[in-house]
Amino acid sequence: MANAVGFVDFERRGELHLCMAFLQWSFNVVKFPEDLNRDGKMVRVMLTPTHRRWMIVMVLILVSATAQMVSAETAQTWYFTGDGKPTDAPTANDGLDHAKNNLMHKGSGSDTGSYFDLNSTKVAWFYADTGAECGLGFGENPWEAHIRTEKIEDDEIGHNLTVEICKLENNTGNITILASHTQQLTTTEYTKHLWNMTCEDVGDDQGFNTGDWLAVRLSWDCSTDELRIHYKNTTGQDSYITSPSSDPGYPVPELPTLALFSVGLLIIAGCAYMGRRAE
Repeated sequence: MANAVGFVDFERRGELHLCMAFLQWSFNVVKFPEDLNRDGKMVRVMLTPTHRRWMIVMVLILVSATAQMVSAETAQTWYFTGDGKPTDAPTANDGLDHAKNNLMHKGSGSDTGSYFDLNSTKVAWFYADTGAECGLGFGENPWEAHIRTEKIEDDEIGHNLTVEICKLENNTGNITILASHTQQLTTTEYTKHLWNMTCEDVGDDQGFNTGDWLAVRLSWDCSTDELRIHYKNTTGQDSYITSPSSDPGYPVPELPTLALFSVGLLIIAGCAYMGRRAE
């Protein structure tokens, strides 16, 4: 018969206390009131077969939830569009002139817009279609950016296109750069060229609070020639970014939060059920 060690007075033992003792012993998350541990005595509580079955079910739930957390982490793609940013998204507060404040749509592009021209005096912003619905984090991992430009020639050769993956604070629009890459553009052969860049983490944990917004900033440093960037919703003419494989499923809450909350509810329900049976 399985044993669990807990601070439970024999005079007040019951199925609820047995369950709480097990949780304290297993997860070190339960602190009992002093009156349940009079004289500092630790007693050994024997779990009945019924209790063992409940505990086995709880452990299986935890294992299942952990497996789902791992499998749910996967990269997502946002496509640049010609649509304006969501009305409830904060405008990036970076003190710069914005050539664009546009939407980037998760999973697919948009039928509006084909390209825009970016000069060295302005930056272009693209905003996710919604803000974070709960606290979540991407981890300190790189992002991928795929930016399609015009053919690079003449003054454009040797100049730099910078892509920055950013977090915008809810309401204020204050920015935190999460990952970035600067690509020196070289001469290209065809009328359009896709630049594949790895935006490296800049040292932040890439954590989002509820309401924070994912956004991307593009900048170009050639003062004598604008850079044309394509974002048409057609294969071979689009631009987009891809999150790390550690993406928890932005913008929804982290699965660990949901799973642990669900497990907690199940444990409470089980405790209540066993408490009723003890009456």
